[in-house]
Amino acid sequence: MTARRWAIVALVSVAAVLLLGRVVAGIYVAYRWYEALGAARLWRVETGLALALHGFSALLAALFAFANLYVVRRSIISLVLPRRVANVEIGEEVPGRYLVSAAVLLSAVLGAFLTLPRGSWMSLLLARSGMPFGDTDPYFTADIGFFAYWLPFETALFYWALVAVLVVLVVVVALYALTPSVEWKRGSVYVSHYVRRHLAVLVAILMLLLAWHYRLDAFHALITGSGPNGAFTYADLHAAIPVDVSLSIIAITASFLVGVFGWMGQPRIAAIAIAAVFVLSIGLRQVTPPLVRRAAAPGAQDTLDRPYLQMQAEYARHAFGVDRLHSPDSTLAIVSLRAAAPHVSAWDPGALARSVPGSSGGGAATAIGWVPSPAGLLATVAQRPETPPASARGLSPWTILRVTAARADSEGNPVVVGATGTSGQRQQPIEDVLVADSASGYLLVADPLHRVAAPALNTGLSRLMHAWALQNFHLLFSALPGPDPRIVTRRDLRGRIASLAPFFEQGRVITPVVHADTLYWTMTLYAASAYYPLSEHVALGDQTFTYVHHAATAVVNAQSGRVMLVADSVLGPIAESWRRIFPELFSSWRDLPSWVANGLGPSIGVARMQATIAAHLGVRGEAPHPGHVPWNDGADTLFASESEPVFVVPGDPPRTAFGAPVLNEDGRLKGLLLATGGARGATYWMGSERHPGVLWTTVTEALRHALDSSAVLTGDVRGARGRIRAVPVDGDVAFIQPDFAWRHDAPPTLARVAIWMDDSVMTGSTMRDATSLSLPLAEAPSDTTRGAAALREFRSRVASLYAAMRRALAHGDWSAFGRAYDALGELLAQPHP
Repeated sequence: MTARRWAIVALVSVAAVLLLGRVVAGIYVAYRWYEALGAARLWRVETGLALALHGFSALLAALFAFANLYVVRRSIISLVLPRRVANVEIGEEVPGRYLVSAAVLLSAVLGAFLTLPRGSWMSLLLARSGMPFGDTDPYFTADIGFFAYWLPFETALFYWALVAVLVVLVVVVALYALTPSVEWKRGSVYVSHYVRRHLAVLVAILMLLLAWHYRLDAFHALITGSGPNGAFTYADLHAAIPVDVSLSIIAITASFLVGVFGWMGQPRIAAIAIAAVFVLSIGLRQVTPPLVRRAAAPGAQDTLDRPYLQMQAEYARHAFGVDRLHSPDSTLAIVSLRAAAPHVSAWDPGALARSVPGSSGGGAATAIGWVPSPAGLLATVAQRPETPPASARGLSPWTILRVTAARADSEGNPVVVGATGTSGQRQQPIEDVLVADSASGYLLVADPLHRVAAPALNTGLSRLMHAWALQNFHLLFSALPGPDPRIVTRRDLRGRIASLAPFFEQGRVITPVVHADTLYWTMTLYAASAYYPLSEHVALGDQTFTYVHHAATAVVNAQSGRVMLVADSVLGPIAESWRRIFPELFSSWRDLPSWVANGLGPSIGVARMQATIAAHLGVRGEAPHPGHVPWNDGADTLFASESEPVFVVPGDPPRTAFGAPVLNEDGRLKGLLLATGGARGATYWMGSERHPGVLWTTVTEALRHALDSSAVLTGDVRGARGRIRAVPVDGDVAFIQPDFAWRHDAPPTLARVAIWMDDSVMTGSTMRDATSLSLPLAEAPSDTTRGAAALREFRSRVASLYAAMRRALAHGDWSAFGRAYDALGELLAQPHP
């Protein structure tokens, strides 16, 4: 062997060792990370199944590719390549073993790329160990688990097989085109008999895959029907499913004909079979549904889908947990607006993020949580350090502020209080926050108390593997913080949770919970599926699902990185399946500190989805109707935020809550879906019984008019309305909307708050001020400044009631006119400024 070849072999060997070493180092580092967080078994199961699926699918694809490439090689009698020796060019025949070796190498490359998707291991695990739903679909009589567990895995298998066959077919045709077996002769394409046989077999396999596709499409008809928003219809049952079953049988027959007659050298019959399949596919799919509709009920097609929509409503209510909504009880009773005033947030999260001290105007850098307290609702604002740290020793502390959410100072700015709700300490630093949203890189920390959930670097092997995997050999030679140095990786909060719970969907809101000098991040996790049959299609983030249940709450210690997945008290079959498979990953509510459990907010994402289902399909046994949920509630987009303003409902302990109004098809209030937080978090349905049928536009216009008529804006100050809060008060619903004053060079301030309840509107600088006008004068503020403010509020209240009377007259609503008239009389009868 020449020196040149020795050098090439040496370089290839070194590159292979480095590549293999990095792969081994990555495996070692990943295992140590999962082990440090108590999830070593999850890593073993995930890695084992993923390797098995990737290896098995790659092996099958490589064998299929090699079988076809070997057939191509057999068609090549000899391959002669030109070779120049001195000035003489001679032909040299390539040995047959070289051609076989090339086929093996190309097959291996194709097999490496043609593998199942990364997440297929979860589908396989659920298909094998998923808990049955105990409910069947009415047409195939299959357990819902077949659709939720097996169908996704079978669909992934189908697309993998289809891509593999198509890629191999393209490669085979391209290789044949390089040989005399396929060439252009006398104005037409010449294809040898040998090649025709080979291509006939491949096309027959494609026909079998087409039959498989029609089989899957029959099941998918129950998931994505031809009706509005994917609803299953009469035509799907009597046309789409029978057509898919028939086409599947026809495709299998065509596969047999193509294979047999193509092999026998009769391509015309094979071509006719292929053309017949495609013509029948297009014709039956386009023509059969309208024919079935016309034949079934001439002139009454609109009534055909009614029972199917009713059935969809029942399945959708179960798929999204709407049929398990609780009825309101005494623990949710807010006795009056005056009692509710300190416990309702007057600040939108987006406005608050821009108004707290130290804010640079970027709401994305601030996380906000809501905490009940005896003094009223508090907003916990966590502010990210301005400059990212370079090392653990240089960690900048996060700043925690507590804001009285229902109040503002005389200038309209947030009122920041101390940790105990007093006017003492105003800002609280939280040291050594290792894990946060969008945190990147890795950190080296000393952990003498063994609190940090991270791999240790106390051995030479650990240092070498981490240095190799991270491509930073300073870890191998530089000094480490001590004692007991650890390396914190996967510092991004969402990425860390996704690594430990890849089978759950994450909520969009990250909420901080603080106690003393400890900071926790909390996030809602959902068990979701896009394969639940006969259900509504609802968007969650960037994806659409037909099944969503609250599964768990992820609680992450920001200073140690430890993750707890606190399972919901009542789990659906999908979430229960994962808890049975990985019981060591889940915790219970009693494992949480009480202050963390009580500080958990409501599942707003679930509430929004359930409110959407309740609006479209009813709550319990109702006929479907095209209702809707008002989104954004007339708020200014300047304060757009993933978070939502909340309020507190009484109880022991009190809980934060969120109300989503539900409207019917005419835009009238149908009811309120109420979600509560805490360890006993639940969702409730509160029907609109006292004043059923109030128009949502009446509420929004009344609030807008009250805010606009009482606003005092000068110069370059603009008004920006916040979201409308729907709060249950004394068996009724109060609608509250703040208005903010915002100057382009200053943060927004709270200007006014308007309250609509019982066809009456109240306004004030805060909700407490608005409700205080109903008190006798002796209970109102007595100083000159506040007295003048009370007089303005009194006039605003009179004007609002007068406007309500005018609107009632315009609509001919004498009941609303009488209530406003009585309220005006009661107001004038009281002592006033």
